[in-house]
Amino acid sequence: MITEQKKTRMAVGLLALTGLVVYSLTAAAGSLEPAAAPAPTMKTLDEVEARTAVQKLGGSVTAHHLIDQPGSYYLTANIVDEAGKNAVEIAADNVTLDLNGFALIGPGSLAVSGIVVTGARVNIAITNGSISNWGSIGINAASAAGSQIENIRVSGNMGGGLSIGDNSTVANCKANSNTGSGIVTGSGCRVSYCMAKSNTITGIVSGDRTTIENCTAESNGSTGISTGSYTTITNCTTASNGNSSYPVSYGIQAGTDCTIINCNSSNNGGAGSVGKGIKTGFRSSVINCTANSNTSDGIDAGKHSSIIECTAGSNSASGISAAYGSTISNCTTGGNGVDGIVVTSECRVVGNTCDYNASGAGIHTLYSSNRIENNHVTDNKSGIKTELNQGDNFIIKNSSHGSVSPYDLYSVNYIGPMISGAGVITSVNPWANFAD
Repeated sequence: MITEQKKTRMAVGLLALTGLVVYSLTAAAGSLEPAAAPAPTMKTLDEVEARTAVQKLGGSVTAHHLIDQPGSYYLTANIVDEAGKNAVEIAADNVTLDLNGFALIGPGSLAVSGIVVTGARVNIAITNGSISNWGSIGINAASAAGSQIENIRVSGNMGGGLSIGDNSTVANCKANSNTGSGIVTGSGCRVSYCMAKSNTITGIVSGDRTTIENCTAESNGSTGISTGSYTTITNCTTASNGNSSYPVSYGIQAGTDCTIINCNSSNNGGAGSVGKGIKTGFRSSVINCTANSNTSDGIDAGKHSSIIECTAGSNSASGISAAYGSTISNCTTGGNGVDGIVVTSECRVVGNTCDYNASGAGIHTLYSSNRIENNHVTDNKSGIKTELNQGDNFIIKNSSHGSVSPYDLYSVNYIGPMISGAGVITSVNPWANFAD
C-alpha cells in the first residue's frame, strides 16, 4: 500500500513539473500569433519641407509669383524676368521669404522690382539671396513695418537698392552700384553690418530714432550715411562719397539729437563737390571719431553739441566747426586748410591740441562769450584768434608755440596774463597764457 502511494505521488509530481516546464517555454517564446505589420517611419515630403516653393505659386497681372497667405516660402531656382513683371509680390502679413541663395534678375530698363510688398504689412522677412538689374528698386518693402531684410545683395537696380518700413532691421546686406540710394529705412530701425558702395545718391538713408552700427558707405554720389533725428551711429566708416553731381556732400549727415561714436569719415567730396566728413544738427554728440582729408570741414556740429576726443586733419577747410553753446574737448586737429577749431559764440573749447593749421588759426572764435581754456596750439598762422569787435571771450591757461601771431585777440576779452620767453615760470597767476 505504501509503495502504491509513493508511486502515485511521484507521478503527480512529474506531471506538475512537466506542466511547469511547458509553461515556461511557452512564455519565453511569446505568442504564436503573427505580429501586425510595422507602421511607416518615413516622413512625407510636406513634413521634410514644410515651406512652400515660390515657383509653385501663381502670379498676378503685375508679378510672376504672388504670396497672398501668411507662411514660409522659398525659391528653388533663379527667377529671370523677361515679361516686365515684378518677380515676387507679397500681399499678406507674417511672411518669410527665403531666396535660398538664388537670384532675382530683372530686365534692366522696365520699371519693375525683384520683390514688392503691397499694402500696409507687418512681420515680413526676406533673406539669403541677390536682386539685380531691375528697372525700379530691387526690394520695395517700404510699407512693411516690424520687418526684416537680412543677407541680401542688391546691385545694378535703377530705382535704388532696397527699402523697408518703420521699426524694422536690415542686417548683413550689400547695396552696390544702384541708381538712387542703396539702403533706405523708415523710423525706429536698426541697420547693422551692411555695406553700401557706388550708389548714385546716398549709401544708407534712415528715418528718426534709428541705430546704424558697423556699416561701411563708400564712393556714393552724394552722402555716405544720412539719418533723421534721435539716431545713434557707431563703428561706421564712410569714405570717398560725393561727386560733381552734388555740390555739397557728406560722409555722415545726421539730424538733431544724434550721437556718433567711433566712426571714421574721410576723403569725402570729389571734384566739384564740397565734402564734409561729419555734419550734425542741434544737440548732438560726436565722440572718438576721425575725420580726415575731406574737401570741406572735418566735423561740423550744430548748436549745443559736444565734440569729444576726436581727430580732424588735412581737411580743405577747418578741422572742427561748432555753432553756439557747444563744447569741444580733448580733440586733435592738424594740417587743415583754414582753422583747426572754429566756433561761433558761447562755446567751451578746452584741452585741445591744434597743430600746423598754416593758413588759419589753431582756435578761432567768430563771436563772443566763448571760454578758451587749457589748449595747446602750435605752428599755426594765428595761435588763438578772436574777431574784431567781438568781446567777452574768456581766454585762459593756454599755450601757443611757433605761430606767426601766438595770440590775435581783440582787447575787450577776458585774457589771462601773457607769459612769453624761455626760462623759469615765476608767475603764480593760475589763469596765465603762455607764448614763446
